[in-house]
Amino acid sequence: MGANPNQALTDQQKRFVVAVGQGLSQTAAARHAGYKFASVEGYQLMRNPRVLVALEKERTKYEHASMMSRKKVIDGLVEAIDVARLQAEASSMVAGWREIARICGYFAPETKQINISVNGAIRVAEIEQMTDDELSKLIMDGESTRLDDDDDLPEEDLALLEAPNEFVDAPDTPYPDEKAA
Repeated sequence: MGANPNQALTDQQKRFVVAVGQGLSQTAAARHAGYKFASVEGYQLMRNPRVLVALEKERTKYEHASMMSRKKVIDGLVEAIDVARLQAEASSMVAGWREIARICGYFAPETKQINISVNGAIRVAEIEQMTDDELSKLIMDGESTRLDDDDDLPEEDLALLEAPNEFVDAPDTPYPDEKAA
């Protein structure tokens, strides 16, 4: 949003901030503030830097009024975990620790990165162009059907494709704890 950071909030934005500060969800707060498309506008408001600053001030006001802090919340949860430990309620202990971890920010979204080589990208593109029948045939035939040929693959990739599968090629031998019949 290209909003001027020094510009004051509108009355509608102020009502939104107060509603969120009182515990309403962003959609419910937007609806309470009079926005027509509450879910969309609530989402957008929660990304507006001026609204976020006002929300932080509103939350601080409620913290001071209730004499509450993160530390007090965590201390209370630790106390509840101790009681759960005395009563041997493992699930309550786990729930308490999970909540503390959430408050501390340990459940931040994880990002996974997948690197695909040029050859891998070419393979993906080839598969995406296949019809359902061709894909079914590829699945049914397994390794016997190849995409194009493997001449463009590096040596190490070819070796992986041609390596025997130790679990499939191994003779039928019992597991160490099984007795031969």
